[in-house]
Amino acid sequence: ASSLQWLREQNHSTYLPIVRHKHLMFAKLDDDTQFTTGKYNIDIPVYCEDTLLQAAQLDIVLLPLVGFDLQGGRIGMGGGYYDRTFAFLMENKRGTTAKPLMLGVAHEFQRQQKIPVEHWDVPIAGAITDQASYSIS
Repeated sequence: ASSLQWLREQNHSTYLPIVRHKHLMFAKLDDDTQFTTGKYNIDIPVYCEDTLLQAAQLDIVLLPLVGFDLQGGRIGMGGGYYDRTFAFLMENKRGTTAKPLMLGVAHEFQRQQKIPVEHWDVPIAGAITDQASYSIS
């Protein structure tokens, strides 16, 4: 079974990001989801506006990474979508139990000693790679 199937079997809902006005909203993903081509020529789920979730409604977010460090620094794809969308987490500072939990997903070779960060960069709380998982405090 795929990871998505396993999550659904555990009664977890899964969502995919949708670009909306330079921020992300989240569309439900299930076995019946149809796809269309969206911004940047990426397949996105077909959705109804009133069913999209906002970032604060999520429990866990898996962020695709280009690079990361063990201090919570991360490099994404450069659009700033995750930083803008999850900026509200920065008000709570690191080390809180604020939701959603931000977990990066990368290959082990993408782990760096230190990623330079700016004050607007939303940190990750952990990372999962093809070889290890890391908790960042």
